[in-house]
Amino acid sequence: MVTKLIPEANKVYFINKYTMMHILEGTASIQVDFKNFHDWDDKLIFLEKGQYIKFLSSGFIVRKIEFEDDEIFKNPEFRVLFKHLISLGYINFDECADCQKYLERSIFSRPTEILDISSQQWYWQNPFNAANEEYHIIFDVKDIIDRQFKSHLKNDQIVNLLGQYDLNPQVIYTQKVGITINKLLADKRLTESKKDISFTNKSIKEIAYDFGYKDPAYFNRVFKSHTGLTPTEFRLNSEFDRKRHFCK
Repeated sequence: MVTKLIPEANKVYFINKYTMMHILEGTASIQVDFKNFHDWDDKLIFLEKGQYIKFLSSGFIVRKIEFEDDEIFKNPEFRVLFKHLISLGYINFDECADCQKYLERSIFSRPTEILDISSQQWYWQNPFNAANEEYHIIFDVKDIIDRQFKSHLKNDQIVNLLGQYDLNPQVIYTQKVGITINKLLADKRLTESKKDISFTNKSIKEIAYDFGYKDPAYFNRVFKSHTGLTPTEFRLNSEFDRKRHFCK
């Protein structure tokens, strides 16, 4: 479904369907999952279900396309757009002539075609300077982490879940993505725990247990080591109002 969005400043918009956004007007930063981004100009941005986006000023006009699950999962190559590793999932709109033609001519008649065009453009951009087999490993690891980040898997357990590959996944992550698998897992767990702290009324103890910590005090120490705040302090300092933030 294609819609025009004129977002309210500093309001949290939860992503309930896989979504592409093209910012047509605006000058300030955007925030996605507690990270601020300034370089969104001339980019098509792809957001996964469960993420949120916030526009940090008024004056934005956004073209938004939402996709159904079956449209995403029919082609595993589409995951390169939505599975964020270290930044936003995006393609450079100004470098993609086919994207520009599509948005001018076919956006309403064939909305899912943009996924084929964009995934091809993403591979052409080759943001991590990797080969196709290396990308398969990179995103297979990301799939496992997204499903099991609460399980506190160790690196060798994740590698075992991958099955047989001739290449070393840990080396690929270090050399191509620039982070370790363990760091990616820790970052995912931290981001999702921040969401529960900010956007739900769950107790900190309940959140700790939900995220696989047997000792809530240990969860507090781990959280503070990454953020400088305890979970309770993070909740109190959060600018999100849990009574009014729920927007689709």
